[in-house]
Amino acid sequence: MLTQLTNQIIDKILEEFKNENTKHKINNYIIDPIIIYIYRKIYPFAMCILLISILILILSLVILTQIIFSKK
Repeated sequence: MLTQLTNQIIDKILEEFKNENTKHKINNYIIDPIIIYIYRKIYPFAMCILLISILILILSLVILTQIIFSKK
């Protein structure tokens, strides 16, 4: 009996999630704010990683050119 009741509740919830109005509310009020929050928290760290990677690339190119030209 409990299994049947649980299945009915789950079916009702899934039917409600299929409704376009419900999807719109979930996207606008739950998913989008979470994504924006995470993006705002991660953005500074991503920029730091990008800048450090660019600096490492530039330094490695400078070192490589110095090694190449110092042997001549």
